Amino acid sequence: CAAVRARSGGRCEIRHTGCTGRMDHTHEILPRSAGGSITDPANVRKVCHPHNVMFATDEQPWMYDLGFLVHSWEGVS
Repeated sequence: CAAVRARSGGRCEIRHTGCTGRMDHTHEILPRSAGGSITDPANVRKVCHPHNVMFATDEQPWMYDLGFLVHSWEGVS
């Protein structure tokens, strides 16, 4: 989505420990399986490969605290 690319400036939007800075993947804050939309710019972030792996394998409290993940009952704001 052009709006997400413009917002990210071609960089990882997480900018947290382990970041390479490159935008390699699209991360869904609320997964499609839980009602999220991959085409909604508010629901996606461009992320580097290490962060993409981290989101898929090792959920951490800071991911929810900073809004990079939400529970299905919270929805995306």
